[in-house]
Amino acid sequence: MSSALASSRARLVVVVVGIVLLAFSLRTAVASVSPIVAAIDSDIGFPHPVVSIMGALPPLAFALGGVLTPLIVRRLGLETATVVSIVVMAAGHVLRAAASDASVLVVGSAIALLGTGFGNVLMPPIVKRWFPRRIGLLTAIYSTVIAASTAVSAGLSVPVTDAFGWRVSLAQWAVAAGIALAPWIVVLAQRRSSTHPQEPRDAAERDAEEIEPAPRRVWRSPTAIAIALVFGTSSVTVYTAFSWMPAILTERAHVDNGTAAAMLAAFSGVVAPLSAALPLIASRLRNVAPLVFGNAALLLIGSLGLLLSPTNGTWAWVLVYGLGPSLFPLALYLITARTRSHRGSVALSGFVQTFGYVVAALGPIVVGSLFDATGSWFAGSVAMVVMALPAIPAGIILLRSRYVEDELAR
Repeated sequence: MSSALASSRARLVVVVVGIVLLAFSLRTAVASVSPIVAAIDSDIGFPHPVVSIMGALPPLAFALGGVLTPLIVRRLGLETATVVSIVVMAAGHVLRAAASDASVLVVGSAIALLGTGFGNVLMPPIVKRWFPRRIGLLTAIYSTVIAASTAVSAGLSVPVTDAFGWRVSLAQWAVAAGIALAPWIVVLAQRRSSTHPQEPRDAAERDAEEIEPAPRRVWRSPTAIAIALVFGTSSVTVYTAFSWMPAILTERAHVDNGTAAAMLAAFSGVVAPLSAALPLIASRLRNVAPLVFGNAALLLIGSLGLLLSPTNGTWAWVLVYGLGPSLFPLALYLITARTRSHRGSVALSGFVQTFGYVVAALGPIVVGSLFDATGSWFAGSVAMVVMALPAIPAGIILLRSRYVEDELAR
């Protein structure tokens, strides 16, 4: 084996490690505060309105990340933008761990979540750039790690708080981000000293063979709109369910609070195996539209069951409904698979995630407003059925296997 080949393989190993560690850090800012609200409140005060603001921060910060990340990549390049994402995350974690009051905690959380938003957008183009022939496998790996990190960060928060205090509990995720930074610094250093032109080049280098669609034009692509609808359907389903499903189940299915919480946990956990498998399945299909239709059907069956027969087969409806959000890793796969270059993936990822997380932020607001207006969760249950419908026209559009750049060129 030549030294050049060995060096190239070693570099790819470093990138894989970097992808996994970055993916692990992409949900720590989301899931690590809510389990320890009581401990924070007893120390610096954490009023209920601030808790509500914290609940709205993730989708809003992620949407802003979708807007800003393509601009950062255009100026700095893909790998440098990744370093910036991790540094911003770590800085936010440190600030909120050192917070003297609730307002500083909110600011620190917003910074950490904005860095997370950058990372969300960067993951598909990183895979596109470094592993164009292993898109399904790498997408399955990092989407599974993201799901696992949500459970790990939520699960560790309370025991670490009990042992060392809430500040250490929040600061540990800055350490995790610092560890994630190391392989990307190595990648940057290696690429700057590289003399092998066959290796991926930095996005700041204007490579004439690659097409870079302007982010403001991506919405003109039907394929881009379809992927945004797929991503938005998954996101709004998950955020709305986490916000209101326990209340809906308590009223309409007549279950107690403990059972409703267990059902929500089942809703969030049942999707994990399918989410891991779906990008691999998609990479072996000539057309992914059947997967979109299948997941839309799961969402419709589950939500219609909870609407029309909430007291009979409640667990079954929840579990079926929980399988539908595997549209999320499918959308991440499509961002990479339906673009011709990593620059196209950056633009598409920014567009898709901005749209998806704005919709995700609006979903809980709409359902909550319907309850306030009617005094019942029936209208909110209807809204959750309606939220599954956009995936159907998305699947119809995706029946045509086209690249975003080709559609924009027309």
